[in-house]
Formats: sequence, structure tokens, C-alpha cells
Amino acid sequence: MFQWYKRSVECWVHLADASLSDDGVDTTAPLEKSRWFNRGWTLQELIAPNHVHFFSYEWTLIGILDDDAFRDRVSKLTGISTSYLGVNNDNYPVNHASVSHRMTWAANRETTVPEDLAYCLLGLFHVNMPLLYGEGRERAFIRLQEEILKQSEDQTLLAWGME
Repeated sequence: MFQWYKRSVECWVHLADASLSDDGVDTTAPLEKSRWFNRGWTLQELIAPNHVHFFSYEWTLIGILDDDAFRDRVSKLTGISTSYLGVNNDNYPVNHASVSHRMTWAANRETTVPEDLAYCLLGLFHVNMPLLYGEGRERAFIRLQEEILKQSEDQTLLAWGME
């Protein structure tokens, strides 16, 4: 899916739990309260595309990552440098970030299925491995680390483990 998002012209993010007031004012801080920013699989939707548009529950445009101020807001919320968000990501491909740095982007995200915490990172590290649902979160993460080590000499990966 990472490659699909990377080749997309635009990615539209519908924040179903974010609402604007009747006059369009951002009174509820929808980005900061939206579950979308805590879900594992949405990380690739945020990082891979060049143009990401965010919409409220009412399909009102909240912001576009092309806008510097909005990109700064999303960067502060996610801990992902503005260099890797939106229109800049062609100049700063995701693989320019250290393995450890990319892992921090996913550290506080959640998935419904335990293994998906590892599986949602495959595209971020440009690795492939079979999805073995039922293997558990720890085993899936170990296999992910093994695949990353096969193609990267970045030893910062070894600083990460399962809690």
C-alpha cells in the first residue's frame, strides 16, 4: 500500500472524529483529538503521498500538507519532521531517515491486531515479508527487524524492542 500512496496524485484523509464549528472555526482542535494520528496503518497515508488533504467529519477542508503552517502543525502532532511530510518528501525520501528515527514515528501508534504494528511498517522500510496472522506482535516485530537488517547497515534498529 505504501507504493500505492506514493504514486497517488492526492490522498484525502477523512477525520471522521474531527468536527468544525458551524462557522468553520477549528474550536475542537480536530487534529490533536483525532484517532487517525494514533493508528498504525495511517502512517503510510501520511508519509508516502506528496499531497495530503485533511477533511473534517462534515467533509470540510481542515488543511493540506502543502501549506507550511499546516505541515508544521502536523509535524508537531506526529513528531515527524516537516522534511518527510507532503511536497518535501521527494527531496527527503523516507529512507534518508535513520531506522531508529522511522521507528519513533510509529512508536505511539495502535493497531487492532497485534501483528499489524509490525506489518504496517513494511512499506516505510521498503521490505517484504509474509503476513502471518496469529504469530503475535513480538514475533512479527522480530521478523521485521531481521528483514530490515538484511538490507540496511543502520545499527540504530538494534535500539528498538517490544515492551
